[in-house]
Amino acid sequence: MRRILPLMLTLLTMLLTALIGTAQESAATNYMGLTATDASVTGAPIGAEGALRQETQMYKVNFSVADGLVNMQATYPKDNWDTQFNSGDELPAGTEVTFFVFLEGGYEMDHWVVNGNEVAPGEDFPQRLQWTLTEDLTVQAVVKMGAAKYKITLEKGQGGSVEGKYVDEEGYNITFDGENDIQEGIELSVRATPDPNRMVDKWYYNGNEVTPTGDDPNLYVFKVTEEATVYVTFKEGQSGYVVTYSAGEHGSIEKAEVYLPSGIEPFESGEAISAGLNVKFTAQPDKGYEVDQWYVNDQPAESYYAGKPEFETMVEGKMDIRVTFKKGAPIKYPVSWTLEGGRFFVAKYKAEGSDEFTIVGNGESVDEGTELILTVKPGDNNVVKEWYINGALREDLAGVTETTIIVEGETTIKVICAPDTPTPVTHKVTYSVSHKDQATLTVTDAKTNEPIASGADVVEGTEITCQVTIPEGSMWQLEKWTIGGADYTEGAKKSTITLTVDKDLEIQAVLLDHTSIETPAGTRYVVSLQDGELMIQGLTTPTPIYLYSTTGELMLSRLMETSVLSLRDLPQGVYFLVVEGHAYKVIR
Repeated sequence: MRRILPLMLTLLTMLLTALIGTAQESAATNYMGLTATDASVTGAPIGAEGALRQETQMYKVNFSVADGLVNMQATYPKDNWDTQFNSGDELPAGTEVTFFVFLEGGYEMDHWVVNGNEVAPGEDFPQRLQWTLTEDLTVQAVVKMGAAKYKITLEKGQGGSVEGKYVDEEGYNITFDGENDIQEGIELSVRATPDPNRMVDKWYYNGNEVTPTGDDPNLYVFKVTEEATVYVTFKEGQSGYVVTYSAGEHGSIEKAEVYLPSGIEPFESGEAISAGLNVKFTAQPDKGYEVDQWYVNDQPAESYYAGKPEFETMVEGKMDIRVTFKKGAPIKYPVSWTLEGGRFFVAKYKAEGSDEFTIVGNGESVDEGTELILTVKPGDNNVVKEWYINGALREDLAGVTETTIIVEGETTIKVICAPDTPTPVTHKVTYSVSHKDQATLTVTDAKTNEPIASGADVVEGTEITCQVTIPEGSMWQLEKWTIGGADYTEGAKKSTITLTVDKDLEIQAVLLDHTSIETPAGTRYVVSLQDGELMIQGLTTPTPIYLYSTTGELMLSRLMETSVLSLRDLPQGVYFLVVEGHAYKVIR
């Protein structure tokens, strides 16, 4: 028995190996040649050597098109790509398959048949069907011949444009010019738009003259039954319908415009506008009012335009446009305030028909035209100094603790309260230089160094500093100070003086032209300078004279017989006059 048992175990092992190999071959066959990666995607376990450890459920997929009049394609996802497969192939359970029908020759999708059950096509993609495999699948696409389509061509002569409009079989509004394929039975409206000073002459359908539709010479409407060409011609003249417009009380029509092929143009009430053109009106209500209703030929316009300031419509006949207005909702404006040095601030009003006050919070909005009562309680020992309404100082409200305002827009209020101190006494301080072009005079507060403008009011007791500045090299010098026209002896010829304001002060720095002549010893000529003229006394015969700058530059040379030499054209400074070898120093 001990020998038989190992032999039986060996035979059993060989049998199991053969069975596993057969199962692996069957699984590989059912997988349609999928790779190890394919098997992993579908969920089939793979061993270390790539063998399937368990069999995946497979389903057969059959598909066809009824009558075989169109082509059909079937795909499934593989490696992130749509991979085609053939009718009769098997795919793993859970696979999402997609069927697509290619329609040609006027055919359209009717319905699908899935495992014997009719399935309606999708609205967005009627030619496509997606299905997840849970069993064997049989799909059939059923198609039908669609309605016939005919080419419609629109043509025009010179002097205008033409456009066709219709609603297609899917309910979409379609416009076109030129040509378009349109389904049989569709009603087509062809609109002609003449250029300025032009009008429609004649309409033609397949070469035959036809009449416009209704009372509109610019419109031709017909039902599509065949391939057709519509042709319109234009001529000189004006056609269209008179369009008038008006506004009721409490407003106006600000703009009236017509949409021409060349652009948007304004038009006056009573002008003739070509049929088919759009016109647009803009109403402007008075303050406190809003648009109520638009009317076309005394009939209310569509409800969409009720209450709207703009109205647009197409001219299809004689039109009278009217707009009415109604009292609008009250306009509200915010009211805000700041209080400095006060205990509290109150804003209140009485609503119409009420005997009680309504308190307004800081920043709260109130109706336009509201009469607000404003009350301020100053802090201890303080009084109301200043009111600012919308940034403007109200001098008339100084000291006032209660006032009234009318709200006419966004309102800001600022109230400043402070101790009641007496207004300081001030005196006017004016100052000048006797020769203003020769020096500058500045006056400052001696404590703060703040400049004081001439003519300013300065608080009594203020100490001021007056300083005169003469440019370097100038021949002008400070001669004296005068206060109120009297010499200020304390200042003498000091460039800076200090004064205390105890009255009105008129301050002047008096300058003196400090020009001079230095005469050398032993000369027989007397040289002097007065008002820019050099005087040489003692010349008896023509004598050469020379005038040099301090750098030695010859400024003047002259043979003089007269006793006067003008230096007015020369700049101020120091010069040397040479007469017969004698040098005179001249300061101008």
